[in-house]
Amino acid sequence: MKQEWRSSVITGILIVHLVWPGALAVRAQAPQPAAPQTAPATPAPPAQEADQQVPIALHLENADLLQVVGIIATELRMNYVVDPRVKGTVFINTLGQLRRADLFPLLQMILRINGATAVQSGNFYRIVPLQDVQRLPIEPMLNPAAAGLSEDDQMVMNVIPLRYVAAADMTKILTPFLSEGGHLFSHDAGNVLLVTDSSRSMKRLIEIVALFDTEVFTNQRARLYPIKNSQAQKVAAELKEVFAAYALSSGTSAIRFVPIERINSVLVVTPNPGVAPEVEKWLERLDQPLQETGIRPFIYRVENGKAIDLATVLMQWLGATVPLPTAQPGLAGMPTSSAAPPAPQGIAPAPAGLLPGGATTPGAPLSHIRIVPDAINNMLVIQATAQEYEQIRQMLKELDIVPRQVMIEAKVYEVDLTGALSAGVSAFLQKRTATGLDARGTGQFSSSGGAAALSAALGTLVGRTRELLLFLNAAESRSQARVISAPSLLASDNLAASISVGIEIPILTSQALVGGAQATGTSLFTNTVQNRDTGVLLTITPRINSSGLVALQIQQEVSAPLPPSAAGIQSPSIQKRSLQTQVVVQDGETIALGGIIQESRTLSRNRIPLLGDIPYFGALFGNTSLSSQRTELILLLTPTVIRNSAEARNASAEFRNKLRDLRKLLEEEEAEERERERKERERAQNNPAPPSP
Repeated sequence: MKQEWRSSVITGILIVHLVWPGALAVRAQAPQPAAPQTAPATPAPPAQEADQQVPIALHLENADLLQVVGIIATELRMNYVVDPRVKGTVFINTLGQLRRADLFPLLQMILRINGATAVQSGNFYRIVPLQDVQRLPIEPMLNPAAAGLSEDDQMVMNVIPLRYVAAADMTKILTPFLSEGGHLFSHDAGNVLLVTDSSRSMKRLIEIVALFDTEVFTNQRARLYPIKNSQAQKVAAELKEVFAAYALSSGTSAIRFVPIERINSVLVVTPNPGVAPEVEKWLERLDQPLQETGIRPFIYRVENGKAIDLATVLMQWLGATVPLPTAQPGLAGMPTSSAAPPAPQGIAPAPAGLLPGGATTPGAPLSHIRIVPDAINNMLVIQATAQEYEQIRQMLKELDIVPRQVMIEAKVYEVDLTGALSAGVSAFLQKRTATGLDARGTGQFSSSGGAAALSAALGTLVGRTRELLLFLNAAESRSQARVISAPSLLASDNLAASISVGIEIPILTSQALVGGAQATGTSLFTNTVQNRDTGVLLTITPRINSSGLVALQIQQEVSAPLPPSAAGIQSPSIQKRSLQTQVVVQDGETIALGGIIQESRTLSRNRIPLLGDIPYFGALFGNTSLSSQRTELILLLTPTVIRNSAEARNASAEFRNKLRDLRKLLEEEEAEERERERKERERAQNNPAPPSP
């Protein structure tokens, strides 16, 4: 007999037809999952009934998940409880022979697709979201065989003891193979894994464990040998060459030599403990101190820093006090006479002896050590023994590293202080919030100008930067604020980066009489003119620590030329607003500097020609007005630390995308302007102006 399940949605009611021997057709409305549901407890179907082959056709489209669960659970005579969070829809279409025993795996499959699963708890099954499986009382199994697990997707817990492979290593192997909702815990002390996953996935995990946890990793012997007189890396390489002649090289996996440079030791791993005496014999022969008499020059090519800076650090490390050369770099250290002069410039005598292990012995002179920086080729010439040079080279490897960088995005706003903003931006924001903005940072400000009276109060606005950004965006839309500069700087650690946007103004600095009085009664003067940068000038020196905290030393100046303020002086006056401070900000956060307020007063006089020039009475034929304008500068800084080349490429790509978006925006504005002009021309052609009479 053929059984067939069909479902269709008609005006919000799910109609399910179930045809089964001795069963009635069921008409059910959509369930209300607000509270847990239970089905009556009934005995499980007999085994012969479960193995019965019955043709079943399932046609479910947009069926409610809980309705389908109820139908299958009723047929399986399964007691169940549904978590109210379990919801979803079902789309399924099957044809062909199915066993009644396949219904439960089908139910688990439908539940997992909707992010849920059925977990057995006594005589009931709890249908819960996958993320809650770990909190359910699942009975653990102790290392079952893979063949003994069922083929359904029921969640099971398995305790897997390991024999040969460490639990932490096996965790890395198994984690990518966990199914959704599966969890893996490692107990390193007992070398045991606790795995919770579906039975189908658990079967695969057990097979993977059996594949790796075999005796091929046992019977290995490892021993750590400290190196006293040489370097672990060199000794390990020499040992590999020696034992390659014994046909026991690491290529055959019979013996391995692993250098551990941090503790200057060699780890020897071998399955044959009988080779240990031979290894110790060769270690004793190879770990010999180098000859101290072999003094010769070595060349170190600096890769990331400056030779002059590295030489300074090395000389101080060696205890030298001789200053480095300031002229003709690359030629320092060469004596100019045959007499016995003091230590030449650029050559560092070392008053302390370097022991083979890296320690120093005060009072043991090593005057033969010389360090000469070549600034032109960015190299160091080092005169020392081979062993001493190796220790110096190890120090150089730690010093000659890629400098950290930081991308600093800056925005300089000028805000008109009118109306509610008359007291300044900080005071305005403090009035709007119950707690005002913090003022943090140290620094100094200065303001100067010709006829303008400037007042400033420096503060670092932190804590409510988001509110400040929203305020500036709103003020910019109302034309109360404007961006006068938005530079982006890429600065290296502890190196200054600056940007200047403006013009150069010639300033007369001095005037000298040339040749005395002339026959014509006139004098000739020579003027000295110096260009002065004006506009927006920003200089930032960052210091970056390992945790991503950025200390910024900031120098900002906004200046503009004014007409000469004194008679007889042709040079313009410079109106300047400057700021100098040091602040600390976390990587990626925005900090605001504000409080530089400029107040300018303008006196304007209007009068009637001729009548306004009459003495005493001219004021009656005109008026005089005094206008005042106050503005405040707000500087926003957002540092982003760049730790590697990948982050540098990402920063460059982001900047290129911004330029591409800006270009697209400009092109769209140009297209809109051309379209507007075209429509105006068409309107003028369609509506010509009437002829003049």
